[in-house]
Amino acid sequence: MSTHSQSPEPSAPLSSQTKHHGSGRHWTDEESALLEKHRQEYRDANDAARAEIFSRVLQDMLDILPNGKSFKKEERSAVKKDIKEWFARYSRKRSQKMPRMGKSWHARHVFQHENKDAIDTEAKRLCAKAIEEGQKRPKGGDPTHFYFRERVVTQMMGKLKKREKDVLQRTAEEYNKKGVDPELKSKLAVKNCTARMHAFSKELYDTMGVWVFILGCYLKPNGNLDVSTYDFNQELGNGKDFIDNHSWTFHEEGISVSSWRAHNEEYYGLEDLALAKGGHRSQGAMTLEKNLYLEPILPNPSKPPLKTSRDIQIWRLNVLRTFVNQHYNLAAGQSKGSAPWTAIGSKLLDFIDLEYIPPAWRSVNGEGNNFYKFLDPSKFPMEMVTEALQFWYERQEQHKVAFRFKSFLEGKMLLEAPP
Repeated sequence: MSTHSQSPEPSAPLSSQTKHHGSGRHWTDEESALLEKHRQEYRDANDAARAEIFSRVLQDMLDILPNGKSFKKEERSAVKKDIKEWFARYSRKRSQKMPRMGKSWHARHVFQHENKDAIDTEAKRLCAKAIEEGQKRPKGGDPTHFYFRERVVTQMMGKLKKREKDVLQRTAEEYNKKGVDPELKSKLAVKNCTARMHAFSKELYDTMGVWVFILGCYLKPNGNLDVSTYDFNQELGNGKDFIDNHSWTFHEEGISVSSWRAHNEEYYGLEDLALAKGGHRSQGAMTLEKNLYLEPILPNPSKPPLKTSRDIQIWRLNVLRTFVNQHYNLAAGQSKGSAPWTAIGSKLLDFIDLEYIPPAWRSVNGEGNNFYKFLDPSKFPMEMVTEALQFWYERQEQHKVAFRFKSFLEGKMLLEAPP
């Protein structure tokens, strides 16, 4: 299959491709050769040098053109204009800036994000009315509410006062300068992260033949961390997915997902991030009070110190993560660190006795020793988090040992924890 480009490539000799300028002037071979001769020089020059180059090219062009030296002012101006447009078109410098990973914000964009539900509701109403009236899309079929969204945005923004429009504009400028607020960042990450990672991976492979394997982490709108690997190598140049071919090495000898998660847990902290302003900030991990045996003491999970449901979910998740991590550090004889959630989830009964595992967590897979629901806390349904906290809290209130690890990892070796 062959393709044909309607506009010439800037790097190819133009005399062999086109002699027709947008102004209608017909460039002869000799004239085209003169322009082509100075094209690269003009492209690389600064403004002052370009003016000098332009002057030389104009004089040479007048020498070539029939009776060029005797052109009147209007004729000389027409030639100057054509030369200037030729250089403007064929000597542009390609931007060396890295592409933006997100589109620029403007007042309309901000308004759409802040009023999405209201816009969708009105667009759906107009869509239903249009369908009832028998309206069809230009290519046939019933219209969808997306067809009406821009119209609704225009109508709603038309009713705004100048002061309200100024606020939207200032917000857009702030977003372009400093980035969006944490809640919107989370929504954008959920919506766009995988697609952007794919585009980045494909760009590197297509332009430089580079295969990449990416560890990513972001805070989801529900307060959980999403820790993922991005591996598109199988579809790029008939490569192979790294994680599928070297998962054991990846977990046991190289960087592990659990260590990457521990790193990000320290960054995001175990406090509520909903109040963080100007983006996420590094925070210290949540600390729990300890008893005489240096075991963490659980607060009452049914009495969270927060009000909104989202804040409560984040708080409970952080309490669970901190409680388990501190128990693991106690068993391993270390002052800080994160429990190896992936390893624990694969062989739960090697690390924890059955009596400390909440009943509803005891869903055993075919291997018989793998309670597959015991994974990283960010993957837990909230009911699992609440049930576990309540289960351990009741044991604590009954003056029983609430929870303990019987083993810990030392490198690859599983060692027995002190009693």
